[in-house]
Amino acid sequence: MPWYKTGTVTLTNGSAEVVGSGTTWGDGVITPGDSFSLVDASGAAVEPFYEVAEVADDTHLMLTVPYGGASASGVKYALWNLAAEHTTPYLSSLVAALVQKFKTVSTDIIGYVTRAETAATNAETSETNAADSATAAADSATDAAAAKDDAIAAKTAAESAKTAAETAKGQAETAATNASGYADAASDSADAAAESASQAASSAASMTPSDTTPLADTAEGSAGVSTEYARGDHQHPRDTSIPSPSSSTPLGTSETGTVGTSADYARADHQHPKESGGSGIRVYVDGETDETILAQTEEGDIIFRKVTVTTDDDAGTGDTTE
Repeated sequence: MPWYKTGTVTLTNGSAEVVGSGTTWGDGVITPGDSFSLVDASGAAVEPFYEVAEVADDTHLMLTVPYGGASASGVKYALWNLAAEHTTPYLSSLVAALVQKFKTVSTDIIGYVTRAETAATNAETSETNAADSATAAADSATDAAAAKDDAIAAKTAAESAKTAAETAKGQAETAATNASGYADAASDSADAAAESASQAASSAASMTPSDTTPLADTAEGSAGVSTEYARGDHQHPRDTSIPSPSSSTPLGTSETGTVGTSADYARADHQHPKESGGSGIRVYVDGETDETILAQTEEGDIIFRKVTVTTDDDAGTGDTTE
C-alpha cells in the first residue's frame, strides 16, 4: 500500500499504544504487519521502525514492542506496508476473514431475497384479496340497491293496501249505515202496512153493503157520513159539496157583470177566459199569482179560491169586495 501520513499521533515512552488524531486506520486501511515510524520535517521516515501488532479502530493501534523514544504529542508519522513482510499465515487469515465476510453478506443477501420473495407473495395475495373485496363490495352495493328498490316497492304496496283497506272500511261503514236505515225503513213500512191492514179490516167490519138505490144525478141529497157503500153496478159523481150546477149561460167577455158571490159554477160544456186588466182590478189567491196556481193545476181540477177585488172609482176612492 502507499505511505499513510494523514493526521498526527501521540506517543508515550515505554508504551506500545499509538493514539491518532484525524486518522482513519480502521476497516483494513492499516493492518497488522505494517511498519510505523516518525518522520522528519521533509516527511522522510526516521529510525527506529516499529511493526504494527493490532489495529483497534480509526485512532488506536498497538505496536509489537513499546515505544523507546521521548514522549511526544501531535507529531508527524508514517505507516506503510511491504508485501514481503506479510507472512502466509497472515494472508490466509485475511483471505479467511474476507471469505467469511462475503459468506455473511451472501447469507444476508439470500435472507433479503427470501424476504423480498415473501413480501412479493404477500403483495400478490393482498392484491387478490383486495380484488375479491372489491368484487364483494360491488355485489353488496348491487344487493343493497335491489333491497332498497324492494323496500320502496313494499312501502308503496303497503300504502296502497292501507288506502284500499280504509276505502273498504268506509264502504263497509256506509253499507252498514244504509242497511240499518233500510232495516228501519222496512220496519216502519211493515208497521205502516200492518196499521193499514188493521184500519182496512176495521173499515170493512164497520161497513155494511146496501141495496139502496143511489140518488139520480138530478136529485139533491144531504152530505154526511154513511156506513153504506155503493154496489159494484152503481157509479156516483164526485161530491163537491157545493150547490148544484147551474144551467145559466155565463156572461160574455164583452158584458159587464156585478162582482159578488155566486152559488152557481160553470157547466162542463163552458169555458171562461181568465179575468185580467180592466178597471184596475188585481186578483190575488192567498198571496199567490194566477200564473203560479195555473202552473200547479191540471185539466179537470176544481179550484176554490178566496178572491179580494179592489176597484178604483172616479172619485179616487177604493172599494174592496171579498
